[in-house]
Amino acid sequence: MKDTIKSELLAEADKLTKRLRHNYSREASDLLLRWDEVMLELCRIGLNEGESRPELVRKYGDSTYDIAIGVSRPIYPRKEPQIKNTKKYNGWTNYETWRVNLEIFDGLCSDMDGEKATAEGCKEYAEEVVSESGEGYALDYAMAFLANVNWHEIADHLNEL
Repeated sequence: MKDTIKSELLAEADKLTKRLRHNYSREASDLLLRWDEVMLELCRIGLNEGESRPELVRKYGDSTYDIAIGVSRPIYPRKEPQIKNTKKYNGWTNYETWRVNLEIFDGLCSDMDGEKATAEGCKEYAEEVVSESGEGYALDYAMAFLANVNWHEIADHLNEL
C-alpha cells in the first residue's frame, strides 16, 4: 500500500514540477503549495520507512525535513520588504553598514595584498563569514541584516586604507 502511495506521490511531484517550469500564471502559487505538500508527504513516508536524516535532507531539503519531524518552519523563507534606514550612523550610510564594517572588515585591508575591493566581493565575503557562523533562524536574520548594507561604501573605505 505504501509503495503505491509513494509511487503516486512521486508521479504527481514529477507532473507538478513539469507544470511549474512552464507556468507563470496565478496557478503557479497553487502548484507550489501542492508540490510542497507532496514533498512533505514523501518525506514523512521516508521517515516511517527508516530513511536517515541525511538521505531525506538530500532528497527533500532541510526545511521539509524540519516540518516533517514537527519543527515549525516555512519551506520557503518569506521575503519581507526591506526597510531602508535614512539616518546616518557614525558617519556611515546606516547602522548595518557601520556594524558589518566594524565586525567583519576591520583590519582586513592588511590581508588584501594590494587588491582593490569591490562591492560584490565584499558582499560575498561577508555572506560567507556569516553563513559559516550561523544556521536556521539566526542565519536568516543575519542575512536579512546584510541586505541593508551599503557594499559600495565598504569597498570604497577598504580601498582608501
